[in-house]
Amino acid sequence: IDIVKKWKPETSDESLVRIGRITACVVMVLAMLWSTQGGRFESIFTGINQMIACLAPPITVVFLWGVFWPRGTQQASLVTLLLGFLVGAVVFSLDFPVFGETKWVTDVWEIPFMMQAWWLFCLCSLLFVIVSLITPRPSANQIEGLCWKHPLAAIVSERLAGIADPRAMALVLVAIMCALYWTFA
Repeated sequence: IDIVKKWKPETSDESLVRIGRITACVVMVLAMLWSTQGGRFESIFTGINQMIACLAPPITVVFLWGVFWPRGTQQASLVTLLLGFLVGAVVFSLDFPVFGETKWVTDVWEIPFMMQAWWLFCLCSLLFVIVSLITPRPSANQIEGLCWKHPLAAIVSERLAGIADPRAMALVLVAIMCALYWTFA
């Protein structure tokens, strides 16, 4: 609804409700159709991770390069997201055995899905950098406060404000994860 209202502010409440109902029905039908495909994966865990491995790289690239590289442009972000999702969908489709049992990327080309994510990340990074370099540099005003001056800027910029500080919580979480790994590995 927020998307429709943003694109067309004059949309009436009745129309927004109708659009919401239609969207909910379409999503439910798609979910029912997709639920019949679960048997094509080794497990639900594998299926979910394969989908994420194809969708996450363009998002990760736009976020990381956008935060750490002031030369990145909005055009590069858009192109990376669109083409990255398209390439990810193609890779996922090639690895989804619709007819027969052949998974082209995993079985034929022998690239496990986690490495597929890595190579998609590399491809999206290359795309982001190239498009950024061929489009106009953003002004200093546009990126002020959006890009870090150096990679540790968020950690060392000010003193810890106690246990409620997100950096302290992150440190505690890392310690817990290390302890769990050490205990159960």
